[in-house]
Amino acid sequence: MKVSITKINNIYYFENKDIDLYHSSKNLAEGMKFVEEKFSSSNEYLSINNINNKNKTILNKNLDLKKFNFLTSLYENFVRSVFNLIVLLFFSFFIVVIVTGAFKKNEIKGGRQFWKNIENEISKLADRDINKNSEEKIINSLKKIREKYKPYLDELKKF
Repeated sequence: MKVSITKINNIYYFENKDIDLYHSSKNLAEGMKFVEEKFSSSNEYLSINNINNKNKTILNKNLDLKKFNFLTSLYENFVRSVFNLIVLLFFSFFIVVIVTGAFKKNEIKGGRQFWKNIENEISKLADRDINKNSEEKIINSLKKIREKYKPYLDELKKF
């Protein structure tokens, strides 16, 4: 059975999900002794109950301490950090493109461009023929608007 060993802040964490083994120890040798005892009790339980353990593996007592090398840890975290940074930049770029597109679409121009647009829209409306039904609807809508906002318009006339 395999045991995952992690060292964080001078504490060793032992983990094996196959037999639900989770243990922490300040001393590597004591932790390994505890893990070996749990493995032997697990193997005894399996043999007593005639359970076939297909994944019989030998626990390696000589740990590869290169796992705990600072440079290896730094490299692994650097790769994760670079990946996270790339993902963050990608999504930021995507959001910026969407937001700028929305601003450009809804951009309000002032000055000459504003009045030129008004002039063009008025000339388009003047050249277009309106049928009688549409004309009546527009006139009725304008009358409703005038009635609704009459108090405000009266106040504005005073200025």
